Amino acid sequence: MDDSQAGTNERLEAALAYAERGWAVLPLYGAKGRGCLCGDPKCQSPGKHPVGALVPRGLKQATTDAAVIRRWWAACPDANVGIVTGSVSGIWAVDVDTIHEGDLSLEVLLEEHGDLPTTPHSLTGGGGDHYVLRYPAGQTIGNCKLAQGIDIKGDNGYIVAPPSRHASGFEYAWEVTEHFEDVVPAESPAWLLDMVRTHAAPKPVAVPETIEEWAVEIPPVPLPAWGMALWTGERVIDSSDGEEKARAEVRRVDRSETLWSIGRALRSGGADGPQIAAALANRDDALGFHKYSTRRNGYAAREYNRIAVKVLAEAGPTPGTPTLTLGSGGAATEDSSDIDLSAPDPTSRWAAIPASQINPNGEKVTWLWEGYLAVGAITELVGMWKSGKTTLLCHLVKAMETGGMFCGMPLSRCKVLVITEEHSSLWAERRDDLGIGDNVWFTFRPFLGKPDLKTWRLYIAYVANLVKMHQFDLVVLDPLTSQAPIENENDSAEMTTVIVEFRRIIEVGASMLVAHHPGKSTTGQGKSSRGSGALPGFVDILLEFGRFAPDRAEDTRRVLVGMSRYKDTPPEVVIELADEGYIATGTKADSTAADRGEIILGLLSDMPVSRDAIRQSWPEECAVPRPGDTILKKTLQTLEREGRLVVTGSGKRGEPYLYTKKRS
Repeated sequence: MDDSQAGTNERLEAALAYAERGWAVLPLYGAKGRGCLCGDPKCQSPGKHPVGALVPRGLKQATTDAAVIRRWWAACPDANVGIVTGSVSGIWAVDVDTIHEGDLSLEVLLEEHGDLPTTPHSLTGGGGDHYVLRYPAGQTIGNCKLAQGIDIKGDNGYIVAPPSRHASGFEYAWEVTEHFEDVVPAESPAWLLDMVRTHAAPKPVAVPETIEEWAVEIPPVPLPAWGMALWTGERVIDSSDGEEKARAEVRRVDRSETLWSIGRALRSGGADGPQIAAALANRDDALGFHKYSTRRNGYAAREYNRIAVKVLAEAGPTPGTPTLTLGSGGAATEDSSDIDLSAPDPTSRWAAIPASQINPNGEKVTWLWEGYLAVGAITELVGMWKSGKTTLLCHLVKAMETGGMFCGMPLSRCKVLVITEEHSSLWAERRDDLGIGDNVWFTFRPFLGKPDLKTWRLYIAYVANLVKMHQFDLVVLDPLTSQAPIENENDSAEMTTVIVEFRRIIEVGASMLVAHHPGKSTTGQGKSSRGSGALPGFVDILLEFGRFAPDRAEDTRRVLVGMSRYKDTPPEVVIELADEGYIATGTKADSTAADRGEIILGLLSDMPVSRDAIRQSWPEECAVPRPGDTILKKTLQTLEREGRLVVTGSGKRGEPYLYTKKRS
């Protein structure tokens, strides 16, 4: 990083300044090119996720301690800066993502309620905005989706802060008139707090129609020779006559379309965000367009940046893209009536592209429950009968009312739809016992018997409409096979025909959790799901849930094993139900080690004993087998470091280490 080589590090200095204000910070991986310095070429969140080697516990290790912060950036000088939101820092943030039309959503909100107060406001490297507000006393703000393209960052959330570098090449920066050093976080507007508290998002914003055809060549209209000279920069406007001709020519040109065409052409040539924005500013002025070049207070540069970022991240349906319709007989079909198969549209969803044109800045993963439930993804939960799977689901949807931590991972506030085969009276009892709120909605036994495939497709389409209508974040189907038109779970083709319909639900912006029963044989990782491998192969995340010690009914611990397309999914965690909900106690190895330590302490007394004596006195009827000498030695060393036993002796020949229980 250039500033670190010069003896200073702007990101370190910024992190220290935020910490001095009381905002807890943590290091995030930096961005290089359009990729992430984490080294994963498929990273879904380049430049935006914590440096695991420095903060293995993620947001929990965020701090305002200057010494710790200096150590972090000494170890990783290119790290971006993350500010943790919520009560720990006394702030929360409104995150506006212009790529997903958040600016339009914000405009609708402000027209109805009035402007936001003057408050620290940063411009993100992706062309969006972060508005930082004071955390309200006596209230709790979690992470949630406020509206299309607008997220709320509260407890267990964070924002990427200036001067971090975005994967597009742009740096995050504070708005000149709303710099964090000059403006204190404002009190939250009552209307905004009320909307966050009730999760009452406005109606989806009507996105303006995109231009149907972009000219392949630029400029988009024929220009005379002198005009082309102006276009290419070989000639400048140096006389009133030339300027007048230029103005006449400009009147024939759609300025916005032309700037976008320039941006696309530069993108196809490999230009990054800053290069595209600089070229747009140059051409806007040199060609006499002055679409933005006469704007003040940094507005012009910001608009060029927005175009550049959107051009780099362009994705989604475009003219010529096949649309999904419900054909006769209820079958989902691709409508190809307007597609010329002899000349495939290169912008179509069906198009094939070379590896070099793959966009590395695709949509980032938005976690509802980090590592386990993601927007636009399907998770399968497999659990043995009576193992506590339903209890886990109950506590999960209850915790989604406020968000926080669940099983050791951050959890967002969510609105949930549960589709269940169970009778409503059972959930009424659970509602009263746990205090489940109206963030959770239910559909009980939607079919009297097994539906046919046509009815199933219609029902899934209906659920997708419910998601859009009520802004559900998560749809839970518990269980799959008793409610779906599946006669033979071992038939891969039949299973695939049923579950492929779930894409209708996730493509409208929800996450889906499908509960399923295990097979008779649960040996082998990823093989516990009953029936064919179609379901576990189709989902994005597979979770296997079971007892920590199946032969000990009194042991309330459970194990959650995760297999996933995402690196954020923990491979294994032991959880236990406490008064505050499910908590994580580490891996199975961690839990076994803890159990082994407790057994050792139970064997010790005031009488010193050797390591060999401890092994010899190990209980025969014990859930934890007698450890070997190496494992026993490590466990004793751990207990010594924790101050739970006393060690005497030198460990030399004739003077072995002796162990006694530490007196209270």
